[in-house]
Amino acid sequence: MPGGEPMQNWLKKPKTQAAGNGGGWLVAEKVLAEISAGKISAATIDDNVGRILRVIFVSGQFDKPHSAGGVGVGEH
Repeated sequence: MPGGEPMQNWLKKPKTQAAGNGGGWLVAEKVLAEISAGKISAATIDDNVGRILRVIFVSGQFDKPHSAGGVGVGEH
């Protein structure tokens, strides 16, 4: 799931904030709060993650080496 330090750095940029991106939804704190509130079930999260991983496996993305030197979010 997106998030972590790269997302936090991207969110701090003035251009990001000016575009209305005030925070990521798929951060652990927000997802866990929605699960705790009963708005999303853990089974739904598991199903969605399974679907995403299935596509990644079938497409062979885990078979291809990936370097961390790629272009970051918003740095095109």
